[in-house]
Amino acid sequence: MRQIFVDTAAFIALGNQRDDLHKQARHVQKQLAKLPVQFVTTNLVIAAFSSIKLRTIAITTVETIFVSKRWQYIHIDENLMQQS
Repeated sequence: MRQIFVDTAAFIALGNQRDDLHKQARHVQKQLAKLPVQFVTTNLVIAAFSSIKLRTIAITTVETIFVSKRWQYIHIDENLMQQS
């Protein structure tokens, strides 16, 4: 299955209707929903997304990530940082 990395900018664009990339992000999201892909993100991305003004949307998004089989959550710890 193809994997798609989702970064903070994508979460912000999807969650903020006033974001310049919101419409484009929603279009991409709808297209990817039709495909057999797995979305990947990290604790660092989630932490950055959760610290912005869209906290309520961030909480809902995080809950979805943890229960969905279409999402892979990678925890970046000190060891992984050193390996990179």
